[in-house]
Amino acid sequence: MSHFASPHVNGISTVVAGMLVLLGMVVYADVGGPLVIAGGLLLAVTLKALRRPGPAGRT
Repeated sequence: MSHFASPHVNGISTVVAGMLVLLGMVVYADVGGPLVIAGGLLLAVTLKALRRPGPAGRT
């Protein structure tokens, strides 16, 4: 019984995951786009600043 239930549950979870991805893409395009871009730029600047060896890093 459980052997037949496993693919069924996997199919449902795959469909739900796909719907969540589509919903996330719509939300990202409408609201989160500029926020994610700003966050990505901030993260890139922070990583660049951390990677650059400052006076404290040169010991």
